[in-house]
Amino acid sequence: GPQRLSQKGEPFRQFIGISSYAERMLLHENSVVKIDPALPLDRAALVGCGVLTGVGAALRTSGLEAGQTVAV
Repeated sequence: GPQRLSQKGEPFRQFIGISSYAERMLLHENSVVKIDPALPLDRAALVGCGVLTGVGAALRTSGLEAGQTVAV
């Protein structure tokens, strides 16, 4: 489909909708997670992949319910 952003007729491309290798990009608010400024960036980086993937799998795919135990 059409690109949302362009400069001088050239479209900006995104990687998986989050532009993980870009220095700057306009994102939808659903793609943003607020983090504590005191959190070291090497720890915050885990949120974008491992944590969100694990939580999504546990809540949306596995059928886990509150109180159940799981090993990952």
